[in-house]
Amino acid sequence: MSADTHPPELPKPTLFISYASQDRDAARRIRDTLIAQGIDVWYDEEELTGGDAWDQMIRQRIRECDYFMPVISGTTQRRREGYFRREWRQAAERTLDMADDVMFILPVNISEVGEATARVPEQFKNVHWTRCSDGEPNAALTELGRRILRGDDAVPAAKPSVPRTVRAKAPAPQSTEPTGRKGKHLPPYPPQPQRTENEAAWLHVFNLMVWVVRCMYRAYIGFPRILRIIVILWLLVMLMKSCQGPEVSGPTNDIPDPGLQELLDEVTGPNTLSDLPGEADDEGEVSGFGKFLGAVADIAQAGRTLAMTPFYTGEATAEHDEYADQVFQDTLGRLQHAHREELSFSPMPLGIDPTPTALAQRIGRTEATYLLTGWVEAETAEQSARLHVVLHPADPARPRWIDSFAIADHSPQAVAEIIAAQIAEIGVFESPSTEAP
Repeated sequence: MSADTHPPELPKPTLFISYASQDRDAARRIRDTLIAQGIDVWYDEEELTGGDAWDQMIRQRIRECDYFMPVISGTTQRRREGYFRREWRQAAERTLDMADDVMFILPVNISEVGEATARVPEQFKNVHWTRCSDGEPNAALTELGRRILRGDDAVPAAKPSVPRTVRAKAPAPQSTEPTGRKGKHLPPYPPQPQRTENEAAWLHVFNLMVWVVRCMYRAYIGFPRILRIIVILWLLVMLMKSCQGPEVSGPTNDIPDPGLQELLDEVTGPNTLSDLPGEADDEGEVSGFGKFLGAVADIAQAGRTLAMTPFYTGEATAEHDEYADQVFQDTLGRLQHAHREELSFSPMPLGIDPTPTALAQRIGRTEATYLLTGWVEAETAEQSARLHVVLHPADPARPRWIDSFAIADHSPQAVAEIIAAQIAEIGVFESPSTEAP
């Protein structure tokens, strides 16, 4: 009796072929080859009809077949949906009740799809794949048929393995791959994502960015330990340099406030207002890392009652710039004594007379009930330099309070006291319901 002949007293092994409709011709050629070897192939083209009965028959046959053969192709790789994916998932779920070494899933690759990047259930990647271009008969497919007929109950290894007797005697192979802690081999670099036909461009770009980050991390963990420590220290130094700025002399104020700098440190680091990276334009917008830092600070403090932005000075003199900073810090110091948990510091200034859109964006980002802003109006021939302060409610188009102070006539402490008193009179920290229409 030849090796290809199944004993007549035993039933023929049953095999279910699952494929995308575009691969029907290739699946038919695979079917014919296996039938010629004496295997009972279940193939939906001839026997099954559509509807609920068809779906129930598919489910039953997947539950009862001896072997399940998914046909992997460029079509299955491109298609995001298809009935074949339901069949594949049902077969993968059936393997949960099987021993790990049972040969049940027999993937056949009829194209050049890579196993690592194939869009298949994870169980399909743990077994050996048979390559059969366009479903044409070859030695690999014939050998697979022989294994089915012999009733081999062991799943073929995904990679060639060393026989147990040899493995016990042979020395451990030397790998060229870098190793991690305790000599464990690192995983291979992730395969580069390939854009599919219906994949959105933005999603493909995002997948590429994720892939780049994963590759960088894979390279990083392959470095010697001392080099990894050096990289971390270098990143910390660069981050500290980007956040540093010229030291600003602290304001002299009659309110002892050791907690003010601590409040600022929580948001912007050990320096204060003029330390913010990036430079504001005429509208008070800050670019670069400073803008990112401001957004992070706003989000981190979101939901507090009052948000305060630094008073914008623009083209003001150094003296006026220092005056505005001192007023702001004095005001912040007075308010934070009793309302620290209700007060947030939004570190990016909003410019001269900010637009309702800019105000609405800042209020939305900080989720504050009130927003306090201010700016310095430069000195002109008709008017001396002035500091304008505005308290905005949730509706920025209807300011709650506006005042203007001549810099030459008011000390920073006096202006800060007026602002704090006005905020207390309005009842900003009492309840949102106290806001006037």
